Amino acid sequence: MLTWSPKFSCSIRAIDDDHEGLFRVVEALNEHTAGDGSQERLAASINALVLYVRDHFDREERLMASARYPDLAAHKQEHERFTRLVLDLQAIHADNPGQVDIGKVTAFLVEWLTRHILGSDMKYVPYLRGEKEAPPSEDEFGPVEAAVESLSVAVPPGKADAVREFASLLVTGGQLADALEAAVHQGVEVERRRSHNDAVELFCR
Repeated sequence: MLTWSPKFSCSIRAIDDDHEGLFRVVEALNEHTAGDGSQERLAASINALVLYVRDHFDREERLMASARYPDLAAHKQEHERFTRLVLDLQAIHADNPGQVDIGKVTAFLVEWLTRHILGSDMKYVPYLRGEKEAPPSEDEFGPVEAAVESLSVAVPPGKADAVREFASLLVTGGQLADALEAAVHQGVEVERRRSHNDAVELFCR
């Protein structure tokens, strides 16, 4: 099980408080491995995990963005993959509670959170604490011409021009824009199914 210790501390109060809270949620989930509690209580614990993860990741990403952390895009991808798995766990449990192996769930959470906090999270700490400064870079948040709705997105280095061109094509409209949009939706659906299959393999009996 996850036990809070100084090795997990980022020395940033808001982040440390969130991580300690996540550890408590995992501890609550672990209680169900011994049959302690009903399926309703287990569902409540899973729902709490979903809410806690979303809130924590949002706060963490806003802090990284404010510090201009250079690896924000890659860090967000880790968050997004984890969030999809947790949402799939929530859906699987709601559909068939008996299918979920809570021992597998807690083992995965312990491994992922330990690796993520001690690995990925510790990399941004010097930037949030002002000990490192992000190198100057081109503005990757430029507006899309003729856009009906203005968006700001963080993209990996070297991808800003491709994103602008893609957005420009979508705004222009026409058959190519329709084909691109359909391809994106198809890709999202493929990724959703892949994530669901991963969640079944990770969390189910």
